[in-house]
Amino acid sequence: MEPSTSLPMRNMFDFTVEDWIIHLETRCLFDHRPWMLNPSVPHYKTMQIFQAFTDRVIAALRRNDDAARALLHDDKLLNICAGLPCFDTEGQDMTFRKWIKEAILKYPHRRTPKQHLWLFIVDLQEATPTGDIVLAVQQAVDCLDPWMNSAWDTENLLVDPDDRDYFFHSEHTVEDAVGERCEINGSCPICANDFDEGIHRPQQGRCGHVYCRQCFQNTLKHAMKTAEAKYTCAFCLCEPGQSICFTSDSPFGLLPVHYWTLPLALTLLLVIVLLRLFPIARAAPTSLVLTALFSRLKDGITYENDRISSKLAGHMPGSTDGGARTRSAMRVAAVLRQIRTGSAFGTFDHCDM
Repeated sequence: MEPSTSLPMRNMFDFTVEDWIIHLETRCLFDHRPWMLNPSVPHYKTMQIFQAFTDRVIAALRRNDDAARALLHDDKLLNICAGLPCFDTEGQDMTFRKWIKEAILKYPHRRTPKQHLWLFIVDLQEATPTGDIVLAVQQAVDCLDPWMNSAWDTENLLVDPDDRDYFFHSEHTVEDAVGERCEINGSCPICANDFDEGIHRPQQGRCGHVYCRQCFQNTLKHAMKTAEAKYTCAFCLCEPGQSICFTSDSPFGLLPVHYWTLPLALTLLLVIVLLRLFPIARAAPTSLVLTALFSRLKDGITYENDRISSKLAGHMPGSTDGGARTRSAMRVAAVLRQIRTGSAFGTFDHCDM
């Protein structure tokens, strides 16, 4: 969802030089300069660089010369500023920061046009911080057409490259876990095998969760069989390209800003652990614990059936060989689907664990 825009476009068509100066200084200015408080936060850098670009535009407008008039010619500033988020209040500022984080982490063709424009200006300002501001504004205006032609190309729309090209072959890829992250429990939380230097090498997803290389591969293979063919983290359900939280103290790593998914994600994790601890022969205690989780699940499930099933049926030892664990996981997944449709009534006793 896009943050609120600075001013309706119809009001900006008639802006004079003085109007633009007031608008840029009051509605498009980072008054609190948040990067000075915490310069280590990655998205603050883009805010700082864009502010430098805005300062250059304001300085050119104040000179009120040919350059200033050139900025207004053919609605150049209007094309850049109309529709950009405003951040003149604390609430809008927080929304804007989330908007920037999302833009940075998304696959380029999945950004909104304004997010692409923003990041283009940031790159341009960083490359030529003292160049011709009129030329820079014109380049920013011209950048959208080729991007939209590429982003809206039929091939790009029909074949989503997020998982294969961006998530696994870019800076947003799964990477080997190093340092403290690879010491989490000393074993993979999915298959329970000890981490090693081979197929069970600890790897970290873009969301920050760590499990072994084999489980990452199995998770992706299973996800590609679902209706959406979309990889999601087995723990937090975060999809590649979504925003992540840079300040979480979660022991499993960085959690997504979509925090409303966490009750369901953590509950599904508990279910997987219980299935591992209590196989068919010990069904009773598992059923009792799952019953206690019912109300939490009923409120928390917001995902489609295939996605829920994939979290339970795709990430357990022996879950692809048709064994008992597979049957148990699939039965729990079936109950979850019943809960989602309102056809289950608060007990898991009929589940053959």
